[in-house]
Amino acid sequence: MGNRAKQNYLENKYVEIWIEDGIIFEVFKPGTVINLEAGRKVVADRLKVSDHTTMPLFVDMRQLLSINKETRRYMASKEALHYLSAGAFLVKSTINRLAFNAFQVLSNPPIPTKGFTNKEKALNWLKYIKNVN
Repeated sequence: MGNRAKQNYLENKYVEIWIEDGIIFEVFKPGTVINLEAGRKVVADRLKVSDHTTMPLFVDMRQLLSINKETRRYMASKEALHYLSAGAFLVKSTINRLAFNAFQVLSNPPIPTKGFTNKEKALNWLKYIKNVN
């Protein structure tokens, strides 16, 4: 990646968010539990970081402890995915990725989304999506 500087860095008690090479990054903190209120906070802070500019999203979910069904539904909604062109989600294991992909099919998010167990593959997919659009 060219410029590796973190731009527009913001941190809350759930996640670190920044922009790097035209991709917005969200890295969940260890042991994080996300309920609807926390999910809304993460989305609001992401919108601040992105300054309402559309770009792809990389989410590192490996340290996320849990997220309830209502919040998963919200996070897959048009409202929560506003200003995103695609979403790559880094998970711990192949089983987590399969579970994520099953949820994705059920929730039918309005943007391309995909689960990964390899960060490099996730970022390469986002770069591909970014260059296609």
